Amino acid sequence: MTAVFRDGIDPLTDDALGRPYSRFDDGKRHAVVGFDLTFTAPKSVSVLWALADDATRVIVYDAHRAALASSLEFVEHRVIRTRIGEAGRHQVRTRGMVAAAFDHWDTRAGDPNLHTHVVIANKVQGLDGAWRSLDGRTVHAAVVTVSELYDALLADELARRLPVEWSMRDRGPRRNPAFEVDRIGDDLLAHFSTRAEAIHCAEQEWLARFEAAHGRAPTRVEATRARQHLTRATRPPKTVRPLADLLADWTNRARALTGLEPHDLAERALARRLRAGVARARRRPGGARGDGRPGARRRVDAAVGVDDVEPRRRRRPLLQAAADGVARGAACPAQRHHLRGHSGVRATG
Repeated sequence: MTAVFRDGIDPLTDDALGRPYSRFDDGKRHAVVGFDLTFTAPKSVSVLWALADDATRVIVYDAHRAALASSLEFVEHRVIRTRIGEAGRHQVRTRGMVAAAFDHWDTRAGDPNLHTHVVIANKVQGLDGAWRSLDGRTVHAAVVTVSELYDALLADELARRLPVEWSMRDRGPRRNPAFEVDRIGDDLLAHFSTRAEAIHCAEQEWLARFEAAHGRAPTRVEATRARQHLTRATRPPKTVRPLADLLADWTNRARALTGLEPHDLAERALARRLRAGVARARRRPGGARGDGRPGARRRVDAAVGVDDVEPRRRRRPLLQAAADGVARGAACPAQRHHLRGHSGVRATG
């Protein structure tokens, strides 16, 4: 990793991967050596993963990794680009990307938070074999789309593996509703959202000061910037703990909160469709068949399989088409309905 991300060289041959990273001595500018994408499971999925028995925990993790793999395949084929020609006027495809993924289990406050950081190197190989810098504009433009795609794929993958159901969950007046697994109680979600509560309290204090100083409510842009700043300002130091210790801690906290055994709490999320759910998912159109890939995965594969470089004006329809394809193949009816209604709004590019 040091070779690629710090030195910009091939770790096996020590050959330079294109031009060296720029070095600045003014203390203000920094060379861009990579881009970080974070894929975070919804809180209810993290809680289910944290409190379930070992076998179910593996299934939830496998669903997360499958959704991650499909999302990264989409990024590699439809997002990653480089530029050639005078002043980089031509945007072209690449042979792929160099990336490293890191799984994390918890928030800085010690709450369950299944997520994976993917660091993409700012070195890509063009179809001509030359190494160049990645066109970061395409990555930034696709962040929301990739996040929505991961969420949809995770819901689909989990619904195919376990008899879970999803529904919209309200998250307060200043946050958008989110899809969560049914029958994972709001009390558990709130209890295991310590970081979110700390940020919310800081936001409320900032909001009161802002309105007193300006005599008005903040705009959406001002509120978003403030939240980003407060998220960093309230961030506690990172403490790395073994997963076994974290699982034991989460078990004790859930038991103290509810008076129930954690495995029973996890089973409640599965009980409604435990017997008939898997059979229905197998029979549903778009389910796993043929080459063994779920219907939603096949539609993403089809969307990313176009070889030509599309003009910018056609990127948005292509990204939207991929999200729509996931919606048509989703195993979860509620997720399917939500995606059909919102994928066009969320798609960027």
